[in-house]
Amino acid sequence: MNLDDYRDTPCGCESGLSSRIVNDARGIYLCRVCDECEERKLSGYRPEVITNPNYWHDEPVEDEDESYDTSTW
Repeated sequence: MNLDDYRDTPCGCESGLSSRIVNDARGIYLCRVCDECEERKLSGYRPEVITNPNYWHDEPVEDEDESYDTSTW
């Protein structure tokens, strides 16, 4: 599967609306949202995670070249 396979995927919040992927400021996948749940879901992240690519973290961040399994999205 590629990202095109995930377009028009209904949101998991049960709104029935199409969802979209939200990445952090470094391009790391955070979650899927729709217009109904975006504010609620993103409120669980520190604001700088979404806006500042140099945000502080205390866990390792994978290199962009490392692949990961998208089948669980």
